[in-house]
Amino acid sequence: MAKKYNSKDLIKYTVAQMKRRRYATAHAFWVFAFENFLEEAYKKVTGSEPDPNLTNREITDLLGRGGYNWRQLKNLNWKRNQIIHNAFINEDESGEFSRLTEELGYVIFNDKKSLKERKEEIDTELALE
Repeated sequence: MAKKYNSKDLIKYTVAQMKRRRYATAHAFWVFAFENFLEEAYKKVTGSEPDPNLTNREITDLLGRGGYNWRQLKNLNWKRNQIIHNAFINEDESGEFSRLTEELGYVIFNDKKSLKERKEEIDTELALE
């Protein structure tokens, strides 16, 4: 059985990949981190696994009623769809992907650390694992 990573580990991998300028891989880890966060939050709110037939939008709506910031989750879900179905998001340091990664870090870690602070804490060797 494959190891299941939690959203905190996956967002750290996202940042590590960004530090190494591997943006395509960082995008993939970002999507995985967001999807795992939704699953973890769903379990916390309902006490059970999400039904595989539920869409991310339905899970987001349920989490909004369960105490999470619905508007923020809706925006992140929209950006997830953009990454998957449209194209890569701006990759430079001050770009939109950096802002999204910072915002997802706020949600996952429940803190207000900047992306710069997270980058200082995370070793780029994570990108090689």
